[in-house]
Amino acid sequence: MGTSEAASNAEICHHFYLQYVVLIMQSVSEIPGNQSLAKFADLSVHLLVDRHPS
Repeated sequence: MGTSEAASNAEICHHFYLQYVVLIMQSVSEIPGNQSLAKFADLSVHLLVDRHPS
């Protein structure tokens, strides 16, 4: 029971973290001159999605 509870908590954390990163990406991409940071955020999202197949 403890392991499944931990797994669901990890899923919830991962879901909210993805939303957080996307929010950062959107706000960063609206600021001119921050393309490199936006690319880094985009890359981190791809890495997260690849590591956590849904």
